[in-house]
Amino acid sequence: MDLASRWAAFSRSHLRTLASAGIGAGLGAAYALTIGCSTGSCPLTSNAWTAALFAGFTGAIAGWPDRPRRVAGAEREAPPVP
Repeated sequence: MDLASRWAAFSRSHLRTLASAGIGAGLGAAYALTIGCSTGSCPLTSNAWTAALFAGFTGAIAGWPDRPRRVAGAEREAPPVP
């Protein structure tokens, strides 16, 4: 399998969603720990766990796989019979 087909398979899988959520959670926690609100008055960045949860959820939404796009006017092919 070449790199292009591996990337195409990854971009349509839910592994992409998990990877995006993990990256988002890590970045959210890092932001809360380094830059976040020290007084506790900011609801998202005062706690690293809350920031990681929110950023992970946002990353999962951003990384959700798209549906395959249809070409206008093209008929849908039947799957091959094994």
